Amino acid sequence: MSLPASAAFVIAFLVVASTKLVSIINTALANIVLLLLLAVFFLLLVGSFAKEGERDFLQGGWKTTFMIVMFIGIIFVFLDALNWLAPLWGFLSRYWETRWVASLIMIIAIVLFIVYITKGEKKVPEKKE
Repeated sequence: MSLPASAAFVIAFLVVASTKLVSIINTALANIVLLLLLAVFFLLLVGSFAKEGERDFLQGGWKTTFMIVMFIGIIFVFLDALNWLAPLWGFLSRYWETRWVASLIMIIAIVLFIVYITKGEKKVPEKKE
């Protein structure tokens, strides 16, 4: 047995020995599979509106946005599996109606709007024929 294979074997036994780690992995994998199914359904829906012969229907900003949303979804899945979202959700639900939460949401919205407005347009290179 090679050194990487034996190291993987030992690490696998250490993971299986920890019941907390196994439960986190089980919870995260179930939610990631659900997120993957939602992604496939979304891509099927987008593909149904694509023209015949087009292969890449998610291009440019749409592709980047989709990848960012999926990455954020995976982060939330792991935070939920580690039970780190419950305190955040409790904090937000307790203080949701205070002025500083509304101010914080408004500041974030204004910053995102300013970033959207001030971003420069990309120059499309001309194709040589």
